[in-house]
Amino acid sequence: MPWGGVQGARPRAALKLAFLLCAIALTGAALVARSAQQPDPRFVPAVWVAAESAVLKLHADTGAELARIEDLGEVRALAVDARRGAVWVWAEGRLLAYGFDGRHRRTLTLPPPPREDGKHEEHDDEGGEQGGSGARGGD
Repeated sequence: MPWGGVQGARPRAALKLAFLLCAIALTGAALVARSAQQPDPRFVPAVWVAAESAVLKLHADTGAELARIEDLGEVRALAVDARRGAVWVWAEGRLLAYGFDGRHRRTLTLPPPPREDGKHEEHDDEGGEQGGSGARGGD
C-alpha cells in the first residue's frame, strides 16, 4: 500500500477536495457575473442637477432621468456626499439630505445668515425689519 492506510483513500479525498474547490470557484464566478449584470441603481454613474425648485439625477452616459426631487422651493446649493451616499440640498433656509435613490433622509432648519455687522436680521409681525437690536421703533 503506497499511500499508507486504506488503499485509494487519499486519492478519493484529494478528488473530493478538488471538486469542492471547483464548486466554490464556479459559485463565486456566478455571483460576480450576476452582480455585474444587475448593478445597484443607487450607484450608477450619475449627474445631479439643481433646477429652480427641483433636483434631478440623470444617468451620466444616457442622460435618462433616474430620480426627481420636487417642491423644494428655491434651490441655492447642491452637494454630493459619495462617502455617505447622500445628496445635500440647501433650499429655502433648510438643509435637506436625500439618498442616491431620491428618498428624503433628513431636514435641518438653518438660522438666517448674519448681516455684515454680525447680527441676525429680525422681523416684526408684519414682516418688516426691526434691526439688529430687536427694539421696536415706537410712538
